[in-house]
Amino acid sequence: MKHLEFYVRFLLLSFFIVGWGHQDSLQAGVAWANDLDNVLLIKDIPARNNPADTARLKEVKLTNDYYRWEVTTNATLALSRFAGNTTRSLDDDPYMLMVRKFDRLYNDSGYLVGSAGDSQGVAKPLRRHNWRLGYNGYVGTSIDALTGATRETEDSRHSLVIGREWRKVLDKDFYIFGGLDVRAFYILNQSTTTSNNDLGVINTTISHRSEIGGGFDVFGGLGYRINKRLSVYTESILMFQGSRIDRYFDFNSNRTTLESTQKLGFRPMVPVSLFVSYSF
Repeated sequence: MKHLEFYVRFLLLSFFIVGWGHQDSLQAGVAWANDLDNVLLIKDIPARNNPADTARLKEVKLTNDYYRWEVTTNATLALSRFAGNTTRSLDDDPYMLMVRKFDRLYNDSGYLVGSAGDSQGVAKPLRRHNWRLGYNGYVGTSIDALTGATRETEDSRHSLVIGREWRKVLDKDFYIFGGLDVRAFYILNQSTTTSNNDLGVINTTISHRSEIGGGFDVFGGLGYRINKRLSVYTESILMFQGSRIDRYFDFNSNRTTLESTQKLGFRPMVPVSLFVSYSF
């Protein structure tokens, strides 16, 4: 990456010098080269020739506000699944895994860190904004041998969220956050039983239930930074969503519809999970 920066800076300078060949162009080339960090998004913070900016960059690098990515796991859900508890559903946990992509770093006055308006110092609380993408899911299949029959059960649940989060750093390594998610989900529960009657005819019975839907969530929470890379937090959500539910019973391809409905509603999700995040 250092070699790439050197060559791009060299090409930018050569372009301005050869193309115009006067002092103004040379200064413009130097400005473009010095701003390469912004053009290529190699760093969060532009470190120019200003000693104050350079010192500011070094200070901010010591905090996890410098990092651009964050990976989160639902520690409560992971421990529950590890212990063999698969009863927790999509209604119990908002997501199992999440990835965040942070914007560039701003100080509490709204100025970009390293810019002319940034003179607050790292002691001033910092704001982070980010995009977030989360997933929660479970797929389970079981086969039971019954008397004269075999039953196969499939339980599949998937939920995907994408949203925008706003975060504010508080004192004592705490931070608060909130935002808005768009959510889509799909749930399938199907049982297929195969049996032979006295005449040797194979009978197949299917009991099916599926639900597909989506909506948006308003969320907020409180977190604590253990160190510059590791943090923990909990989150509460208010979900607004709609879905379609289909249930039917099928015997040898003769289907009977039991339910085909649509529903709208909202429900709160209290903070019952502890999330662990790693920044890099």
